[in-house]
Amino acid sequence: MKTYKSYYTNYDDLAQAWVEGRVGHKGLHTAKSRMFADLNEIYSYGTHFCIARRWQSVGRKNEWFLLTERRHSQTTETHKYEVFRNLPPDRTILLPQVDNLHAYGLVNGTDEDLAKVVLETESERFDNLQTRYLRMLRPYNREYLEGRFIALRDSLARFNLTVPERLVKKHWEAVNHCHTRNVRNAVLDATANARRRLLAA
Repeated sequence: MKTYKSYYTNYDDLAQAWVEGRVGHKGLHTAKSRMFADLNEIYSYGTHFCIARRWQSVGRKNEWFLLTERRHSQTTETHKYEVFRNLPPDRTILLPQVDNLHAYGLVNGTDEDLAKVVLETESERFDNLQTRYLRMLRPYNREYLEGRFIALRDSLARFNLTVPERLVKKHWEAVNHCHTRNVRNAVLDATANARRRLLAA
């Protein structure tokens, strides 16, 4: 039986060991257990806040890493970042929370069950983002919006799914809104600047 190191002096090394499965019966921990991990879960502050879970479907076809989106303290956000940057992107799933898999039907779920959860959660996340853009009078960073659309498309493609048509349509509405508002704002800003120069003369 392999013997693995259990104590780590920094979060990055611990997160990397957890992702690679280098976990012994004592688990992994940093000083004062600010970060702790057993084989399938990794936590912030002892076992207080579950950051991520190693998840395998019934039949163990694939191994996935479920990472929480819930926000906590700044230290926990640091822990989450260290875990996130060590996870393989093609096997990382973001969920609103990962400490209650019953809510998603994933306790004894299949890859198909996970695909349904991913479609629902990521579509809702992207839908909310687009709604915010459509309400902006000064929308920013159109490239970010387009990048998020590509990320959604690629994420769903892992499960042979496509972006729902309503979200594709709404995406182009948001992109066009960004373009139209930015052109209009440029004209308004130029007019305002010209007026200020005239008044200052």
